[in-house]
Amino acid sequence: EAWEETLPEKRPVGNMRFKCHLLLTWVWEIIHNRKILDAVSAAGLGGTILLWNCEWNIKEPKSKGFFSWHQDSTYAGLEPIDEVITAWVALSPSTRESGAISFLPGTHHSQMPHKENPPGDNMLARGQEIISESLDESKAEIAELHPGQMSLHHFRAVHKSAPNGSDDRRIGLTLRFISRRVAQETRKAVRESATLCRGVYKPEEGFFDLEEPPETDMGEKEIMTQKAAMDRENQNYFEGFETKEYAR
Repeated sequence: EAWEETLPEKRPVGNMRFKCHLLLTWVWEIIHNRKILDAVSAAGLGGTILLWNCEWNIKEPKSKGFFSWHQDSTYAGLEPIDEVITAWVALSPSTRESGAISFLPGTHHSQMPHKENPPGDNMLARGQEIISESLDESKAEIAELHPGQMSLHHFRAVHKSAPNGSDDRRIGLTLRFISRRVAQETRKAVRESATLCRGVYKPEEGFFDLEEPPETDMGEKEIMTQKAAMDRENQNYFEGFETKEYAR
């Protein structure tokens, strides 16, 4: 929150919500945390782990913002999907009241069709939601977390989160990790960048250039580096969509 006070809107908005590990030295330290990487490795990514992106998920108290039922994999273009894992790190209490994430177990086996909706209270970049009457919401499991805890989920796992009805902010940091194989086999229109968190990976063997750590918090070079990385990613993520970058 001290960092947020330095921002024009007193909170990260638009592209500033993403790849914040390139802007802040302490976020760089979080993505290299041994306990996080050990868990991600054990979940199937093996000895070489890269961070594709990270994202602030912040819901203000008594706010209307929500995330509809969706799969992270829908527009990412990463392959093979089975070697992409999302870690959601709680920096404040994430409870049923504050809008913790709900998951539908067993929904990670196939990609489901999504429809895009006009901007509104849906906090997803393209307002996307799953088109399916077969979702059984009665089977949903909610992942309530204390600060410092995290959940892991498959990149295709169907999930959502409700508005924050509590009196406190719900602050989470989403980390999207990929294996060396994903870095090698992914193909998109525009070459992107990623951070090597553990193991060995050479840019010439795959699709991603390697990112360098920030030398200081929110320095001029750091801001330019993060912007360039997001410009490349956005060209792929928003391909064929009217919006070309994150609006909020």
